Amino acid sequence: MINPDVATHLEKYFKLSRTYFKEGDYALAAFFAITTIEETAKVLISHSTSREWSFREIHNHREKYLSALINLITQNPEYEKLPDRWGEEVESWWDTKKLMQLRNDALYINIGKNEEMRTPAAVISAKQAALLVYIAGVALAELDEYISGLPSGWKKSVLEISDTFRQQYLKE
Repeated sequence: MINPDVATHLEKYFKLSRTYFKEGDYALAAFFAITTIEETAKVLISHSTSREWSFREIHNHREKYLSALINLITQNPEYEKLPDRWGEEVESWWDTKKLMQLRNDALYINIGKNEEMRTPAAVISAKQAALLVYIAGVALAELDEYISGLPSGWKKSVLEISDTFRQQYLKE
């Protein structure tokens, strides 16, 4: 059974990702989308009855990304609806270093080999951020398949919000 405050926390991060995206801050949108994915996976891992989990596992970014990809993202039928190019981008996240790099790029100034500094705004594109926000919604919705105690209609509501976002910002 999920604590209602935890569900509110997850919804807040997802909302922050959409709000920052709509305001044009794609870096913070990407950061909050990735954080939504991580936090959703953390809840899933900590509620798992099929195996023991360790403190280290629920705080390990790589473990959370893999859990989200395996259980929450690729299991949701919305994932299958992605156009090939976006599906390929999501597939590239199986190399969890890529998601970690995106998360870091969304927060920190990047210093290149020739000491050129690039801000998160210069590194994270609108399309990357939009895809991350949409996939965060997909992961969040799928949590309903694993956890009891989420608000009634959780999955449907989150998928409707995600689909509306996708239609507005992830056009072909």
